[in-house]
Amino acid sequence: MRNIYGTAKEYHKKALAIHKEIGDREKEGSSYGSLGTVCRHLGEYSKPKEYFEKAIDIIIKIGDNEGEATDYGNLGTVLIVILGSTARPKNMSRKHYWSRKKWGTKQEKQLLTAT
Repeated sequence: MRNIYGTAKEYHKKALAIHKEIGDREKEGSSYGSLGTVCRHLGEYSKPKEYFEKAIDIIIKIGDNEGEATDYGNLGTVLIVILGSTARPKNMSRKHYWSRKKWGTKQEKQLLTAT
């Protein structure tokens, strides 16, 4: 299983390089989030934190509120493992909650505009 995640990590790194090269900030942020998830599965817990923080920075700048909420949740999960405590992740979960509550998901927005 580790080999599959290692291969996935390499593909996500290649995608990230291409997204950076062409200036696609949205997909660059998404690639950082994907790298964070793969590294979390590999047990490389300092890397996911770094990748999710980079993703959040980009996502905030481009205004992707749903992605922001998702990556705060992912960062909170990683911090639980790193810190071995629930103190910090509660803050991240709160940010995730309020971001989601304020902006909703794409599906929630579509439902609201359809009525």
